[in-house]
Amino acid sequence: MLVLLLFRFALSWVGVWLGVSIRDEQVLQQCAPMIFGTIMFSNIFVPTDTMPVVVRQIAEWNPVSAVVGALRELLSAPAPVPADAAWPLHHPVWSAFGWCVVLLVVTVPLAVRRYTADHRIR
Repeated sequence: MLVLLLFRFALSWVGVWLGVSIRDEQVLQQCAPMIFGTIMFSNIFVPTDTMPVVVRQIAEWNPVSAVVGALRELLSAPAPVPADAAWPLHHPVWSAFGWCVVLLVVTVPLAVRRYTADHRIR
């Protein structure tokens, strides 16, 4: 449960940063389908060893793939990982927490800086 809560918290800060950075509502709505792209380039639906090489590399290092792999490992029997898979698939729990920390370390300061810059008393 902690993995899901932390990942959702990190994604909420990505949303906050996008919300304070993009002024136009229509442009912000058009950014929403990017989330669908991160889901499609992951290991949710298809094992990564069946993907073409370039797509496989993207999917193996995708934060969504790390979280899905961590949940599979923690909640059920994990799926077999190919020997030549990237590090995040071999260590999905550590990778999921790492991605959450990276997202928070990057987006929290950016969102706070942007918000304070826009709301200073003039």
